[in-house]
Amino acid sequence: PVPRSLTNYYLDGIVTRKDFRPFSLKGCLYGFLAEYLASVDLAPRKTKQTTLLSSIFSYISTHFTENITLEDVTYADKFNAAIKLIGMFKVMPNGKLLINVAPRMVSKTSPLAGVSDVFNAICVIGDATDEVMFYGKGAGKLPTASAVVADVIDCVKHRVARKYLYWAPAEDGMIADYHDEPCSMYLRLCGKSTDELMTIANELCRECIFTDGVNPDEIAIITDVATYAEQEVIAKKFIARGVNVISAMRTLSR
Repeated sequence: PVPRSLTNYYLDGIVTRKDFRPFSLKGCLYGFLAEYLASVDLAPRKTKQTTLLSSIFSYISTHFTENITLEDVTYADKFNAAIKLIGMFKVMPNGKLLINVAPRMVSKTSPLAGVSDVFNAICVIGDATDEVMFYGKGAGKLPTASAVVADVIDCVKHRVARKYLYWAPAEDGMIADYHDEPCSMYLRLCGKSTDELMTIANELCRECIFTDGVNPDEIAIITDVATYAEQEVIAKKFIARGVNVISAMRTLSR
C-alpha cells in the first residue's frame, strides 16, 4: 500500500482546521504544490501514478476522496482508525493482480495509520518478514529538488550507455476485477431511528461493528469481510429498506 504525501497533508488539514483550502494554500507557499488547486491531490491521480508497476497496466480502479467529511474522520477515530488514500498492489490467490487506489480506513495498529503531513510510505508484506515499511518525505522544496537533481545526474552519467525503460502490454486476464477484492466496509447510515438502523444492519450483515452516531438518528458500522461486489449489494439492500447510505469506504486489511 502507498499513501500519498499531499493527500495526507490535506486530510490533516480537514482534521485540524475543518477546511482544507487555506491548508492547501499554505502547501503552495511551502512548495508542496505546483499550482493552487484544492482538489489536485485529493483525487487518486498521483497516487495512481505512484502505485507499484502502475505504468505497465492499462486499467487501475480509482475512487475519489473529495466527499470525505469531518464526520467521517470523527467516525474513523471512534473505530480507532485513520483515513488514508491507499494505492494497493496485491497478488490474488488465483494469481491475478489486484491494483486499485481508494480512500480506506486504516486501523491505528497499522504503521500506515501514522503516516501524515507530507510523508509517503510503502508497506511491503513478505512471507518471512511480515510487514516492512519504507517511510520519508514525498513533497516540499528540498525533497523535490533532490529528486530533480538526482534525475539530472543520472542523465549526465548515462550519456553514452543509456538505461532504456519500456513498457509492454499486459497479458489478457492478468488484472483482477476490483469487485473481487475481499474487504470490510465502513458505512455511515441515517434515515431511520438509531434502533431501526441497528436492527436492519444486523439483518443484512453477517457481523458488523457499531459506533454511536456523530449526529442524531445516525450510526456507523464496519461490515464483515466480503467481496467488494457483495458489499455493494449490501449497500443497495440498505437503500431498498429506506436507509440513506451517507458514506461508504473500504477498510485496509491484509
